[in-house]
Amino acid sequence: MDTLERISRGDETALEDLLQASWDSLVRYLMTFLSSHDQAKDAAQTAFVRIWAGRDGWKPGSARGLLFRLGRNAALDTVRKEKVRSRWAKDRAQDTPDYSPSPEDDAVASELTRRFRGALTELPERRREVFELVRFRGLSYAEVARTMDISHQTVANQMTLAHRDLRRLLQDLVSEPAPESQARGGRELGNG
Repeated sequence: MDTLERISRGDETALEDLLQASWDSLVRYLMTFLSSHDQAKDAAQTAFVRIWAGRDGWKPGSARGLLFRLGRNAALDTVRKEKVRSRWAKDRAQDTPDYSPSPEDDAVASELTRRFRGALTELPERRREVFELVRFRGLSYAEVARTMDISHQTVANQMTLAHRDLRRLLQDLVSEPAPESQARGGRELGNG
């Protein structure tokens, strides 16, 4: 019985054997993606947690290959989060407003956020997941395709459908269409 099959059956010693055999090489591999040894160790630990947590669903195959794929995904998540934090900090530094929002502004923003979150929950699960990975986690279409094990075209299609559905669900929040958009076929929210 191979290591992954043993792990799938809940054999903790198989996980320990995999850890002993793969830890150092996994951390070295993850250093190619990450800027610090601590981040690489965190990503490696995440990979082991994920392999154990998902043990009931693994198909027979290479435990080491799965471990490295899970580690790579964890490392890429870390890189993406750093990019988002860096971009946010940079944007925040450049966009420091000279005013404080009024209570009315806060109320409007809260209502918009509530409505948007509600509209997101109405999307089909796969479409919502694709949208959130692209828009909220900053993944490229290719990265989402690899992460979800779907084609790049499926990601593009799901994003197009998500935008269409969100426009429809939130159409009452949009003011009258601009005259040029009416002339182009009445698309209310622009090029989408």
